[in-house]
Amino acid sequence: MLNVSGSPGWIRPAGAQDLERFRAGYRSASGYSVDPSFLELAHVFVLKDRQDDVVGGYLVNTRPPLRTFVRLPEEASKQLVAPLPLTCVIEVACVWLAPEVRGPIASIVLWTHLAWQVGGHHGYTVIFGTEVPSLARFYESFGALQMYAGSVTVDGVTRPGWIYTIRASSWPVLVTMAVRRNLRRRSR
Repeated sequence: MLNVSGSPGWIRPAGAQDLERFRAGYRSASGYSVDPSFLELAHVFVLKDRQDDVVGGYLVNTRPPLRTFVRLPEEASKQLVAPLPLTCVIEVACVWLAPEVRGPIASIVLWTHLAWQVGGHHGYTVIFGTEVPSLARFYESFGALQMYAGSVTVDGVTRPGWIYTIRASSWPVLVTMAVRRNLRRRSR
């Protein structure tokens, strides 16, 4: 059960003690690892349950290296990064929910908070990626533009992946539309 009543502290910046729990939860939920030094570079937000356990979260990063591009073949990474004004880029990565809390409420809480965090950065470009076809379709459903489709290397394994971009100012409205559409689909 999520702690969604009372104080809005159910999603908050991760403290030092939360980073390892975030890493472990992300690995368990996604099967992927995330380097501790990358977590220290980024702004990590955690979703906690009533027992104060980390049950989800995400990170945003505005400083190179961007995890999204590190996963690409070197030449593709150079081509994508070259035209980007890196001082105006926000990377969204490692979005996850533990299986036991996945559902409409947790999704709304997580994605709304993420939209709120990113949406205030007017003039910024948001970069994010996935190796999961259903997430690629989800991102495309809210108007994200595909920057790359091809091989990515995650934890030493090469697989198909996609990278998307969207203006930060468009993020909140489009994420809200996508979450609503998914909720309607689930209720049918």
